[in-house]
Amino acid sequence: MQVIDLYGGCGGMGTGFNNLFNVVQAVEKEYNPYRSYQENHRETDVINDEVGKYLQTVIKKDFEALVGCSGIVGGPPCQEFSVLNQKKDYGSKRANQLFVMIEAV
Repeated sequence: MQVIDLYGGCGGMGTGFNNLFNVVQAVEKEYNPYRSYQENHRETDVINDEVGKYLQTVIKKDFEALVGCSGIVGGPPCQEFSVLNQKKDYGSKRANQLFVMIEAV
C-alpha cells in the first residue's frame, strides 16, 4: 500500500511506516525539516508547503488517481494540547492543524 505523510518533519514517522507501507509523498512546511526528509528519504517526493494548501490543491482533486495512494499518515503539531504547555492557545493556527489532519483522513 502507498501512503502520504502529512506534517512529515524530518521523516521519523515516514521511516516507521516504510516498514509496512510505501511512503510515496510527504508534506512539510518548515524548510529545515523538509530538507532533512529529502536527504533521509530520497525515494519519497517531499513537498515544501503548508498541509492545508496541499490538501486544497492536490488531495481534494483526485487523491487516488493523482498519486496512487490508499492512505494518509502524519503527526500534526500537538504543542497546544500538551499538559506541559502553560500558554495554550486553542484558537492558534498551530492548534488548528489537528483539525486539518482530521479533515484529510
